[in-house]
Amino acid sequence: MLPAILFVKANNEESCKNTRFKRLALVDYTARQKKKKMKALIPQIIQAIYFGVLSILKRFIGSL
Repeated sequence: MLPAILFVKANNEESCKNTRFKRLALVDYTARQKKKKMKALIPQIIQAIYFGVLSILKRFIGSL
């Protein structure tokens, strides 16, 4: 690992690698945030569908 670190420092690419790491970390963070939002949203969607179906069935049964 040490020769690789010396090579990066020797070529003055340390800032480039640092920028790349920050960009990849941001992409990973946003992907995890989207996944958390979807996990929170799915139960609400299911509940809305459930109440919609119940209201349709109530109207259908009420008309009979």
